[in-house]
Amino acid sequence: WEPASRAAGRDLGEILSVQVDTDLAGNFASYTGGTVGTAGGTLTWANVMAAMAKLRANLAPAPYACVLRPEQWYYLVSVASNVPTLFQSDEWKNSFTRNYYVGSFGPVNFFIDANIAAGTACKGAMFSREAQAFDLRRAIRIEAQRDASRGGGGYELNATIVYAEGVYRPTFGVQMIGTSIIA
Repeated sequence: WEPASRAAGRDLGEILSVQVDTDLAGNFASYTGGTVGTAGGTLTWANVMAAMAKLRANLAPAPYACVLRPEQWYYLVSVASNVPTLFQSDEWKNSFTRNYYVGSFGPVNFFIDANIAAGTACKGAMFSREAQAFDLRRAIRIEAQRDASRGGGGYELNATIVYAEGVYRPTFGVQMIGTSIIA
């Protein structure tokens, strides 16, 4: 059992973090470094290698992040052959991203993110760190505010965060399009 204020604070923090993550994933559609995969199709390791080649041809500095929906990742690793051996980076496993990190191959670190919009033309991405800009001006702040208008009074929690995000170097990101529908 936990106090209601702690549970409410955790929920508000999760809601704001999902919003930030969704905003960042929404930038994938603005990448101009190339496109691999097709709407309605499934991503393959050939698509992964093509995305890596496009980034290198665009002189995007490594390491790269490949962020896919869980269903896209499922299709990528469920093929019977041509799956490279992924290694596990202790640096990533021990960081705050450990719940999303699934492995690394060469200069690419793979992450799954359910906050990417789903569909038959789901847009994951492979990108260099310089592809996106993120500026956190003030971390999540949760404040209690007394509400006297309620019978007997009460408190409400207000959660805010101040940040900005956007595409910084669009050619340093490649869109990876494939279905996120599992039949």
